[in-house]
Amino acid sequence: MDVQRIKKLADTFYALCLEHISRSKKQGWDPNILVRAVKYLADTHAIQPMHDSTEWFFFMLRALLELACPQRVKNSEALDFLTDIEKGITEVRCSGKDA
Repeated sequence: MDVQRIKKLADTFYALCLEHISRSKKQGWDPNILVRAVKYLADTHAIQPMHDSTEWFFFMLRALLELACPQRVKNSEALDFLTDIEKGITEVRCSGKDA
């Protein structure tokens, strides 16, 4: 791959992260939550065919941060979904102990 192309893509990812950092700081969260979220995305969702596409990254990062740093009071359906997420996290953590 072209080094300039890689640098441009990395700069774009960095700029997208900066768009989210003030929100996490405003809520009193450790800004390193972005680093952890990016590592999570890299490990679970970044695939080769995405090439230079970054739109997926922006919106997935936004969704992860909303789950980790909720901004709004949730209605009962949203709370039910958060329970589903808790179950999934518990399942992943338990299966990770067996590995």
